[in-house]
Amino acid sequence: MGTENRTPEIRFDKFTDNWKQRQLCDIAEIIDGDRGINYPNGDDFKEYGDTMFLSAANVTKDGFLFGTCQYITEEKSLSMGSGKLQLNDVVLTSRGSLGHVAWYHDRIHTRVPHARINSGMLLLRANNSTYPGFIEQCLKSPIGQQQIIAISFGSAQPQLTKKDVGNYTVVIPNDIDEQVAISNFFRSLDDTIALKKQQYEKTINIKKAMLEKMFPKNGADAPEIRFEGYSKAWTKYSFFDTVAKTIDFRGRTPRKLGMDWSESGYIALSALNVKNGYIDFSAEPNFGSEELYQRWMTGNELRKGQVLFTTEAPMGNVAQVPDNRKYILSQRTIAFNFKEDIWLSA
Repeated sequence: MGTENRTPEIRFDKFTDNWKQRQLCDIAEIIDGDRGINYPNGDDFKEYGDTMFLSAANVTKDGFLFGTCQYITEEKSLSMGSGKLQLNDVVLTSRGSLGHVAWYHDRIHTRVPHARINSGMLLLRANNSTYPGFIEQCLKSPIGQQQIIAISFGSAQPQLTKKDVGNYTVVIPNDIDEQVAISNFFRSLDDTIALKKQQYEKTINIKKAMLEKMFPKNGADAPEIRFEGYSKAWTKYSFFDTVAKTIDFRGRTPRKLGMDWSESGYIALSALNVKNGYIDFSAEPNFGSEELYQRWMTGNELRKGQVLFTTEAPMGNVAQVPDNRKYILSQRTIAFNFKEDIWLSA
């Protein structure tokens, strides 16, 4: 986005006007919670009640989360001053878990009709020319989060003041329809990400349950659940009775071989790349030249299906070599060749 015309590189069709730079206090009212003598504590909090009293567990980097909730009575809520949420308020955490943002839109309002912020939060109440969902996305964006960090103070427990949040700089479309379009686009992506996370967590839980039931418990010779057609008892082995060879280059470095890593070439698999069940190639692997590979791996080449095991930081992650490309076995990772006669006869 240029500083002169203040327009983004990518825009939805029909929108051409320049964006404007504003301070947050110009487009939204900044509201503190009630921190006076009626602030709830101890016995005021209930497991169920009329008004949800938001905690750090409810306003996360992914928005609202209502797994663990606390409530106050209507009487207690009425005794308090500011800090009660209204439809379309944006909540910003201002202490501790800094910069978490959640939009109190209609779906959330229907689910939680009465709520108050705690003393470590602020309410942003957009004016009529500003779409609250756009404010939410601005604050959640990488640029927005960088600015939040820049205006915060305190090292042990970073904080944001109401005044500093009011001075937060926002570049915003003049046309509220463009604000809505941008907000809807990113909210759709947020919803898709949330759904994928739920599916991921569900799959992880299924895998965890199956691991417990598809391997024999201590003292048993067969698991609770088996694939159809298999009924033989399992055979117990000591782990290293099944291992033909352990490939272990811990302590080996290119410099000890009189060489160095390269900008490209053969990927070096280290403990950073070996996750639980897969190889993470995004974890900035090192690369080795053909000469380094030959001096490092000759006679100990990795092949598809070999088991890799991390020995420290992080320790105990396990994955298989994913294919037959040439890899260098690097720091804090060992590989096992297993005895084929045992596995084939099992």
